[in-house]
Amino acid sequence: MDHPDWRNQCDGKGKPTPLDQLSTASNSRGDLEHEEQEVEIEMSDFDSVAETGPIMSGTSRLDPQTPPKTRNLKRRCYFNKEWRKKFSWIKPASSNTDAYCKICCNSFTVSFMGISAVIKHSQTSLHTKKLSAGTRSQLLDKFVVKKDTKEELKIILAEICKIYHTVKHNQSYNGLDCCIKLDKIIYPDSSITSKLSCGRTKSEMIAKNVLGKKALDNVIELVNNHVPR
Repeated sequence: MDHPDWRNQCDGKGKPTPLDQLSTASNSRGDLEHEEQEVEIEMSDFDSVAETGPIMSGTSRLDPQTPPKTRNLKRRCYFNKEWRKKFSWIKPASSNTDAYCKICCNSFTVSFMGISAVIKHSQTSLHTKKLSAGTRSQLLDKFVVKKDTKEELKIILAEICKIYHTVKHNQSYNGLDCCIKLDKIIYPDSSITSKLSCGRTKSEMIAKNVLGKKALDNVIELVNNHVPR
């Protein structure tokens, strides 16, 4: 008669006997020791790979003397003089990666965006405001005479000649004012004509206080030189 295995016997309540528990614990301890050995083997393999370098597919291990690949640096942009043909308000700044705006009186970098940085600067609110203000000032310069300049002297001489011509030919001051307005239309490119101003009151004052006095002085001098005493 075969006797049942004593390790499979239970205590009658469906629970394993102490012998069964001892056997299970020994088996678990053996499995744990086996797993620890496998982990030690894997770690040793990892250390060897770290020392000699990784293995590439289809090739041998990398040469430790091979220098690592360097990252490609982003290309920098520099100021280009050709940009001034399209944007006359820029010029080179102290740095070759910057551009100087003559309208805003400040510099900005073109190192990262190149000509796109110039276009972006031209669209800023500060630049557009100063550009419009500069345009208005240029329009005013066409009518405002700067003092103590050669241009002022030329304008004064032109006005006196116009008034003298009007008085000599017995023409009206209103007619002179109308002729000057017509000359500004006929000669728009003349900076002198565009700044002439000979209204009726102004022409009359110049004729009396300038031309009249000069004519009187000439007559007195002529009389004194030719009339015997």
